[in-house]
Amino acid sequence: MAQNGRSPAEQEEFQRLSEEVARALHFGKLQQAEAGAQRLMELAPNSTTAQELFGDVQWALRKTEVARQAYRRAMELEPANADAERKYAELSLQEGQNRWAVEAILAGDEGHFRGAAHKSPGGAALRSVLFPGLGQLYNGDFDLGVILAGVGLGLFMGLLALFLAPLTGTVLGSFFPRAQIAGGPGFWGWASLVGYLGVYFYSIWEAYQAGRAAARK
Repeated sequence: MAQNGRSPAEQEEFQRLSEEVARALHFGKLQQAEAGAQRLMELAPNSTTAQELFGDVQWALRKTEVARQAYRRAMELEPANADAERKYAELSLQEGQNRWAVEAILAGDEGHFRGAAHKSPGGAALRSVLFPGLGQLYNGDFDLGVILAGVGLGLFMGLLALFLAPLTGTVLGSFFPRAQIAGGPGFWGWASLVGYLGVYFYSIWEAYQAGRAAARK
């Protein structure tokens, strides 16, 4: 940072204020940070550090246009200031996204603003491939998603108990006769498997179809 003709006392004051502003900003003491940033600007208006800190405070206060101007001024003072350049670009991108969102709402396209346009049928189906009900939750159908996930989980746990018991020697005497366990999964094991597969494939199919229907709206 250039000294800009400041006396040692002014330089020391500038350093102290810079640290105080950064500390106050870190701990969310925005009023204190703003007062310190204003003092920095008065002390060294042509300092890239002062401009950047002032921009950081204004951004935290959601005064985005003021912050953007401060970052631009910091870049003019020090073209190699990559940090100010990054913040300026990030803030400009954020402002552009906000404008797009407002335009979408004014045009009556709230669904796109809320992110519905970013959900794809394939994404919904893929989540149901991982486990029944996840695709429905992704599509926003929480009731069906919870039901399918609950039924799928119950059947899956039953399958684990029935198919793994003969291998692990686990005794499920309170639920299944020892003879049935020793002889393999039996009727209920296969019925649970068929039921789980039915829920599994239905969840994939329904998630994809619901996603397609939402995408056409």
